[in-house]
Amino acid sequence: MSTLSRYQYRWALAAYNAKINQPAIDILVKLVRKKDLDAELDKAVAKLLYAVYAAREKSGGSKANTKELSVRPLRRFIRKSPDDKDADAARLLIAQTAANATVALKSLASIGSSERFEGDVERTAFLPHRERV
Repeated sequence: MSTLSRYQYRWALAAYNAKINQPAIDILVKLVRKKDLDAELDKAVAKLLYAVYAAREKSGGSKANTKELSVRPLRRFIRKSPDDKDADAARLLIAQTAANATVALKSLASIGSSERFEGDVERTAFLPHRERV
């Protein structure tokens, strides 16, 4: 693993902390594609990419951001760090943004018994399907 990859990760983290999301995403997407990352950096990159997309979504992300968030970074983060304390938040977000009820229910079922989500899981399970106009 190159020192450059660690530098790039730190630069992306600094951009995220400064709420400059697009440059952080650009760097992290390139890092995700690298095959020579050590396991620790690989997990950190996956988590930060999820965090950047989630921050962008929270601030009123676009439809494209929601699709990108629900498809790749969330699943990559959960796959690489299933026991991370933030993985259940990612699972809940998958359930809330899934277009398929089976995917949503499977994601809800995989959420650990965390008091942090008390009520959120139940509300997600019973949200009415929005009609498309």
